[in-house]
Amino acid sequence: MLVHTTKIRHLFSVKAVIVPLAGMGIVCWATTANGGVSGDRLIDATAKTSTSTAVFAWAIVSQFNAVMGANSALLVTVPDLARYSKTRRAQVYGQALGLPLSQTICAAFGIITTAAVKNMYGEAYWNPYDLLNGILDRSYSSKARAGVFFASFAFAFAALGTTIACNVVPFAADVTCLAPRYINIVRGQFICLILAFAIVPWRIVATSNGFLQFLSGYSIFQGPIVGIMVADYFLVRRGNWYVPDMFSPSETGRYYYTRGFNLRAFGAFVIGFLLPFPGFVGSFGHTLAPEATNIFYLGWVLSFLVGGAAYLVLCWVWRVSGWHDDVGLGFEMRSEDTEYSIEEAQFPGK
Repeated sequence: MLVHTTKIRHLFSVKAVIVPLAGMGIVCWATTANGGVSGDRLIDATAKTSTSTAVFAWAIVSQFNAVMGANSALLVTVPDLARYSKTRRAQVYGQALGLPLSQTICAAFGIITTAAVKNMYGEAYWNPYDLLNGILDRSYSSKARAGVFFASFAFAFAALGTTIACNVVPFAADVTCLAPRYINIVRGQFICLILAFAIVPWRIVATSNGFLQFLSGYSIFQGPIVGIMVADYFLVRRGNWYVPDMFSPSETGRYYYTRGFNLRAFGAFVIGFLLPFPGFVGSFGHTLAPEATNIFYLGWVLSFLVGGAAYLVLCWVWRVSGWHDDVGLGFEMRSEDTEYSIEEAQFPGK
């Protein structure tokens, strides 16, 4: 975190090589040692697996919500990394290929490995760290120690890269806006590190159920943010942005808002998560009506749509600066207007 964001690119180049190799190595070991996948034992044959269609459907919706909880963080934070791209579309191919393809392969690796290991050991290790401990407990040898060491190193390195890209850099980029005179990217990264200990993130991933619960709850607060961003750029601003106003302290600037705070966005954010919020409270062990739980299962989609719609309504009632100018322009007609310097924006006409 002492290194600036613009100089850590090759950290992820190395990660892109060693982490897939580690995952492939574990899958190959598990299927070879077990003589195949043999995933039937993932389901207890004595358990009652029949359920109503409604319960099954809402369970699928809940899992989708958990997946969106993980991906919505990337949707919100990707601009903090894409801002360093040399071209506007430099990130398109990486996201189009990397996110759906890599996550599908990663999920498949986890299911295949868990199925094979449960057939061998009689226990399902969904957490990679528990799996590595289980290998040492049940198959202790020099080969096992070496394999676990390299796999552990790869997973630790992966966690480092993920934490930096998804948590540290976005936090630092945002907190610099609060006090740019005193906080830069590097200082913001250390502030994130200090505050992170108060959240005790290691407890969140302690169990698979707890982790899925966290992702489901996390998504209802991420959905409105994504909805507001999409609504503001595509519908309110119509893809047009004005570089001089981005650096102008003038109250007449398009991005000044109310003393620098976009109260429309704050209001839409709260409105967005209100509907699934009772279900979120119920996920901590409180008894609520089934309807509240089902609404919570719709958390990300519902909060995304409601938050975006609320922002549009608030902008229509309380017009943002330059609304009429953007309505008269076509989509992204001014997105290439970058011929102004910061000095010209702060001191026009000088």
